[in-house]
Amino acid sequence: MEWRTRWHITIRWDRADNSPAGVTVVERVADTPAELRRLVQRARADPHVVAFPYRQVRELVGDEPQECHNGHGYAGG
Repeated sequence: MEWRTRWHITIRWDRADNSPAGVTVVERVADTPAELRRLVQRARADPHVVAFPYRQVRELVGDEPQECHNGHGYAGG
């Protein structure tokens, strides 16, 4: 089990007609800093985007460990 860092970004347009998706709000998840950077750059370049807040999220992924790093099993659950 390990921690994974992702970013949730919400892009808001002034009108749905100006959005590529045809809606005023789109929520995306970026798995890498490079992907977040591309989303932010595209949002900044679009004059119809009125806001693009994002937040960092840490998530636990993988299987739960069955024993500690010394090899002792975890009891119960």
